[in-house]
Amino acid sequence: MYVNKSELKPGDLVMFGRGYINHVGIYIGNNQFIHAENGRTGVVITSLDAAYYSSVYVGARRIIQ
Repeated sequence: MYVNKSELKPGDLVMFGRGYINHVGIYIGNNQFIHAENGRTGVVITSLDAAYYSSVYVGARRIIQ
């Protein structure tokens, strides 16, 4: 199910990309998500307001109700 950014709940999948989705994270609350940033830095917690991620935010989905 599609989720508006203002209605995100922990566990929702947040998706990013330009033209197509190429990165997915899990929303953890407080406007933050956890994701594997890259092979060098590994798993990190990032704000949805971070410059790069806010510019490539595509949307969110709720898989588990």
